[in-house]
Amino acid sequence: MTFTNEKNRERMLQFNTDNRMGNRFLSFPDISTITDDDYNQVMKVSIHFDSLSQREEILRQIPKHLTFTNFLHLGGEITHSEYNKATAIQFVKDYYSEEYETVAMGDSENDLPMLEYADISVAMGNGVKEVKEKADYVTDKIDNDGLYKAFKYLKLF
Repeated sequence: MTFTNEKNRERMLQFNTDNRMGNRFLSFPDISTITDDDYNQVMKVSIHFDSLSQREEILRQIPKHLTFTNFLHLGGEITHSEYNKATAIQFVKDYYSEEYETVAMGDSENDLPMLEYADISVAMGNGVKEVKEKADYVTDKIDNDGLYKAFKYLKLF
């Protein structure tokens, strides 16, 4: 479950709401409705800052067992340092006894560990420079059938 707040909804309205990401954020329930059960399952916190000084102030307060990954200029996410998208791939590989080749697709800095760990890495055309540099293949933008084109390139169907 993903939660948001009014400030984040206002921020998403500043962007082109014809895109899937902006529309998704507008429909998430308010953070004030989070339950104890929901809270105990938090995997990450996405955060958007109003200024670089606010960013630095908040980052100074993050406990050592958490990691901040930047996206774009004033956004990012906070996750547990022990877990990332690469550890999720390792979990799946362990479950299947590493029987299958893994493919990872991403567009942002938070995807780098996963892209570096996977057997085959694909960057979305709308991805940041660092992601494109790490990828084995760069596909089209997500909103221009990038996933479909990547699946076709990889002969997954």
